[in-house]
Amino acid sequence: MKHLRIIPTPEPAVELTPWMTCLEIEAIERLLHSDWHVLEYGSGGSTTWLSARVDRVTSIEHDQNWGGDIHQVASNVDLRLVPPEWPLKKRFGPAEPGQFESYVAAADDISPNLVIVDGRDRVRCAERWTRKSLVLLHDANRRRYQSLNLQFICESLAIVKP
Repeated sequence: MKHLRIIPTPEPAVELTPWMTCLEIEAIERLLHSDWHVLEYGSGGSTTWLSARVDRVTSIEHDQNWGGDIHQVASNVDLRLVPPEWPLKKRFGPAEPGQFESYVAAADDISPNLVIVDGRDRVRCAERWTRKSLVLLHDANRRRYQSLNLQFICESLAIVKP
């Protein structure tokens, strides 16, 4: 695992938003508290957006080329680059068993108030945190997530229950 140490800016020049619908973004915003520590699997616009609303964000990302200009990361973001155990055959789609072991475990040293799962190996990421924190899964309507105990709160956004 590689922790990216980036020269932080006080605030990004342009606020990015999560790649979610407006209703999903509003649902997340209603849950947030300004003093929270949020863990997210999958970085990008959501990282910047969250950093403006909570005390601390830890973002786990497998692809160093994803998420645009990482030099705009706010000072309250810990962006952790954790590549897969072996190269991906396809950029998107389900992970192979064991391919994201380090990625899933990359935040075991923190105690977040909220975990947002919108990256790789989503089932294992969600299962790892359901007994420790509030967990939200994006794109939860996909067939491969049916094994999880889901409570849909808005469109494809669901709370993952233990």
